Amino acid sequence: MTAEDEARRARFAEFFDFGTGHGLEIGPLAKPIAVRPAADVSYVDITDRAGLVAHYLEDPGVDTDAIPELDFWLTQPDGIVTIDEACTGGAPFDWVVASHVVEHIPDVIAWLQQIAAVTTDGGTLVLAIPDRRYSFDVHRPPTTVGQALEAHDRGDRRPQTRAVFDYFHQVVTLTPADAWAGHVPGPEARIHTLDAAVDFTRRAREGDYVDSHVWLFTPAEFVAFVDDLGRLGLVDFAVERVVPTRRDELEYYALLTRLPRGTDTASTAAERERLHDEALDSLTAEELPAGPDQALSEATARITRLERRLAKTTRQRDRARRRVRQLTGPTRWRAGVVVTAAYVRDRLRRRSSGG
Repeated sequence: MTAEDEARRARFAEFFDFGTGHGLEIGPLAKPIAVRPAADVSYVDITDRAGLVAHYLEDPGVDTDAIPELDFWLTQPDGIVTIDEACTGGAPFDWVVASHVVEHIPDVIAWLQQIAAVTTDGGTLVLAIPDRRYSFDVHRPPTTVGQALEAHDRGDRRPQTRAVFDYFHQVVTLTPADAWAGHVPGPEARIHTLDAAVDFTRRAREGDYVDSHVWLFTPAEFVAFVDDLGRLGLVDFAVERVVPTRRDELEYYALLTRLPRGTDTASTAAERERLHDEALDSLTAEELPAGPDQALSEATARITRLERRLAKTTRQRDRARRRVRQLTGPTRWRAGVVVTAAYVRDRLRRRSSGG
């Protein structure tokens, strides 16, 4: 294990204590975040350890000796199963962690639903996510909720044409430090040729699984994305806290809370809004790149902070309005009239009787 790996695990430990409860790590490969025996953790990946070792044996970027034994895997004799199907034997989990996984998932809505199915009420999902502003995805447009809805409606099991072509056509060579310094790479920095992008897209259309970054977020975009999916009734998680991207790095951490099962709609909405407000508060310290456009970055940061404050105030106002409507609505008003009328009648009766 390298010093960099140790430092990264230490940062995760500052964010969440993996030594508590029973957990699941998705796709640890050779660099698990939660390590046995310090953590009571199970590991799940696409196949078993032998399959991963065989696949990555010639990959210099993967230390196959460091791949841990897997407890669950998605590849079964009858085909690929879902996370909740694969991990039934270990569920429920108090926490789940996935590092640089969510951006690859073809159907992100279904993935979050599967994790929610095996997570305890109030449990935690911890994600490490690349910030599109400081990675090779810098030129790609942000993800939209509509794209996620479309992928979910189709039931995508592999990256589709949009993601595959955009990924291979637009990714560039860029270090996080250069991105933070304000460097914007030109077309000459593209990693793949147009012909290569077309070829990868053809393979995807023919049914091959072509791994790509399907979903792209900044920290603020991810918070809004999950909130929208939650308000649409599609996801039972709410982002509670974010550790923004650190200067000269490319990843940020998001902590999501599993909303309780069986609660009424109003209670769930109120809890989601409370957690969303906390997530917005955690983003107030987010840094933006310096470099030649430092003044623009600082202005953008001020505008972003004001927008978040406005969003929080608007939510608080809407909650107050709903409460007022509940207190002054027809049912409560009629109940108030009944109580008041009974009180007046009682007072008149006492007066007439000299009491």
